[in-house]
Amino acid sequence: MESAGRGRGVVTPSVGAVVLLPFPFSDLSRSKLRPAVVLADADHDDWILCQVTSNPYGDIRAVALTHLSFRQGDLHRTSFA
Repeated sequence: MESAGRGRGVVTPSVGAVVLLPFPFSDLSRSKLRPAVVLADADHDDWILCQVTSNPYGDIRAVALTHLSFRQGDLHRTSFA
């Protein structure tokens, strides 16, 4: 998992990588590091991401991510994108 934020430096993520990004709370008072999958490089240091959550919310379109989904590394539990 690649991380951006909290003084860890800047990385250039590759498509398919899981990255940690600071996602703000709805009231914008704070943020929390959350995982996201890099879907595409949109040029000019812009990326298209998909959130990763451990809660499927009953969405039949959610894609399960298990330890078998990764060549290296893992998420702590089965998650969904």
